[in-house]
Amino acid sequence: MSIHTEDKSSTSVNIVFPADRNPPRGKLADAEVVFGSGHGPFSGTKLTGFSIWEGKHGRYVSLPGRPFTVNGNRRSYALLRPADPAVQAPMDDIRCLILDAYSACEGSGSESATNAAGA
Repeated sequence: MSIHTEDKSSTSVNIVFPADRNPPRGKLADAEVVFGSGHGPFSGTKLTGFSIWEGKHGRYVSLPGRPFTVNGNRRSYALLRPADPAVQAPMDDIRCLILDAYSACEGSGSESATNAAGA
């Protein structure tokens, strides 16, 4: 079952439930942000790599990152960061957007869903 937005100029969030029968402990789903026609050069593209997790303190969203190793230590380079490092609100807004989409999808009982996110 899918829930689609009618307004193609808006941003939407696709929730993708794991096909693997043994996902990592706590992983609920993956998500991607899809850009509609009103987003300039980003129109018609999607940003993937978000994951929704259940932890000790509730649900959270991990943002896309690229792992790398320095002197044997594993680190991650964040691919999505705020334009102003002193302002974290945009990152919190994205996390809330994805968690809201997951909650709506969970409430509908669908296995895959697309939820409106606003422009």
